[in-house]
Amino acid sequence: MSFSFYFGLVDGISIGILIMRWFLLKKKESKQENLQSISEKHFDDGRVYKVAFIINDQLKMSKGKIMAQCAHAAVGIYESYFQIKKSDFEIWETQGKSIVIYKVESGSSLKLLNKAAIEQNMIAFLVRDAGRTQIPSGSITVLVIGPEEESALNCMTQHLTVIT
Repeated sequence: MSFSFYFGLVDGISIGILIMRWFLLKKKESKQENLQSISEKHFDDGRVYKVAFIINDQLKMSKGKIMAQCAHAAVGIYESYFQIKKSDFEIWETQGKSIVIYKVESGSSLKLLNKAAIEQNMIAFLVRDAGRTQIPSGSITVLVIGPEEESALNCMTQHLTVIT
């Protein structure tokens, strides 16, 4: 292969990278403009949103297991409710995505909190483990509530212990 082939290959890759970076920059600018538009539409009423992850401390999960279960909860709440409560997710996103993590002493406590959240028309998602690693199949590991208005969520979680 000749020197001009390699030179052309490097030029082609460089141009491709520049074009890709340009598209990514435009996409990022577009998303920022969209978030600014959302922010302008929704901040007028003064509502503040946050999300609560509530961990079943009885299971004594490792930190990695807790992180994995919270990831399942985050994906679950998003997939289940994003289309239904899209504006709440968008407002929460523009406000910095506030998250608080709590713990409770049992899966039955998580069930009660989930029931109470649903009764108050909050969005909630309960995670049950598949049982492939540390804990028994079907164990309730995490409850996520929100994004919801902070004042309503605080009423629901004020008695819980915050994980620091």
